Parts: sequence; C-alpha cells; structure tokens
Amino acid sequence: ALARINWLSATASSLFVALDALQRRLGTPKLRILDVACGGGDVAIRLWTMAAQRGLDWRISGCDFSPVAVAHAARRAK
Repeated sequence: ALARINWLSATASSLFVALDALQRRLGTPKLRILDVACGGGDVAIRLWTMAAQRGLDWRISGCDFSPVAVAHAARRAK
C-alpha cells in the first residue's frame, strides 16, 4: 500500500528534482544517497532508474528497521 501511495504522490519524482539539483550544485560526478526507512525500496529503485536513464551515477542504499522489508527491497532491486 505504501508503494502505491509513493507512486501516486510522485515521491521519487519530487526527490529526483532536488537530488539532481544538489549534484549539480556540488559539481560531483557521483552521488551517494541513503534511503532511511526504505520499506520495500520502491522510492530508492525508482530514483536509481530515473538517474540511470539520464546517465547519472547515483549509488543508492536503503535501511529499514524491518529485516523482512530490507530482504524484500533487496530482491526487488536485483
């Protein structure tokens, strides 16, 4: 259900704009991002996909209190 809410609210798109601007301002070729409370990883996966489509080198990691959520996110990310 949370993935659906994130998709409907365009969470990843909003974050992408801010993170892209940050990378440009920093002038760095790579950006490392940590998604705290990543849940099933839907936002992190979408951010990575959007960055990859634009040729950006983003390294995105996620962490969550739930080992089940982390395992699910890891499977989806592969």
